[in-house]
Amino acid sequence: MEIAWYIYSILLLGVTGAACVAAVSVWTLTRRRDCLVAAVGFFAYALDTAIIFFDEYIRVKPVGDEFVVGVLMHPLLQVPLSALLVLCVWYWVLARCHVRVSNLVAIGASVGVLVVLCLVAPAEGFANSVRSMLYWGLRDLGVLGALIYAFWWYRYRANAAIRADMAGHRVVFGACVLLTVLMFAEDVGDILLTGADGVFLLMGGMAWHLIERNVSENAMIVCCAVGFVAYARRMMSVFSLRPALPEDERLYRAVSEDFESKLLVFVDANGLSARELEVLRLVLTGNDAQNIASKLVISVGTVKSHLHRIYKKAGVSGRDELVGAFWRA
Repeated sequence: MEIAWYIYSILLLGVTGAACVAAVSVWTLTRRRDCLVAAVGFFAYALDTAIIFFDEYIRVKPVGDEFVVGVLMHPLLQVPLSALLVLCVWYWVLARCHVRVSNLVAIGASVGVLVVLCLVAPAEGFANSVRSMLYWGLRDLGVLGALIYAFWWYRYRANAAIRADMAGHRVVFGACVLLTVLMFAEDVGDILLTGADGVFLLMGGMAWHLIERNVSENAMIVCCAVGFVAYARRMMSVFSLRPALPEDERLYRAVSEDFESKLLVFVDANGLSARELEVLRLVLTGNDAQNIASKLVISVGTVKSHLHRIYKKAGVSGRDELVGAFWRA
């Protein structure tokens, strides 16, 4: 059993680490804030997992009567990490919904979440089942609230372009909603069960390893990590201006769909016309003015006029700035 939990922890750290690297890679290419937020979130979860792994390695986890309490072993680290995780989920959702939040609101929300979690944290000397229920419950409900908001925005507020952009995450989104509900149920169940006499003896080492862990939460993070790595692969393929046709036809279709959805969002945000959309698509796939003129059967001068209007509407001064603005959108 010990070796199984060891491998479990190492694999979880590896998956979250890979997702963090993928997010940083895409951010480096595109400077997209949602990718930076994802990188911070995956790193925070990996660090939180590493703390639990450290406690198991040096055997400082509680046993016996202390098990009922569920105290946080390192509250000064774990509480800020919990707040950071919840905030990263919310900021990522808002970014994918294309909702802009002022710096003042973001700072206020961050401080508020941190203060609330600090007030209810089951730290040593203050821990009991009520505080544990509040702490873990608020953390779980914070994540679930962000997912509910994303669904509400997609259903009632998003325009057609943003819906197309968000539609590619439907499978991962559905899995995350289900796993978040299970995550909340698992936390509540663990807190209630640990109050029963003898449960530690009944479950033995399994219960000891489950202290501070949540298997459903781990599954949700793995689901998000795998989904994000796949998304990063598509994004990097698109950003490289679609070199050769990938051997995997499914990958090519995914790349094309992701590119087109981003294109629709950018066009809608900047009020481009149908012809300007065609010109922009060709610019982003590496065509110069002469090639664009040939493909659209128009003169080079007309192409330059379209490009001038696109630059003006997008608030840029040239082709390079236009490409950069597109990938940062």
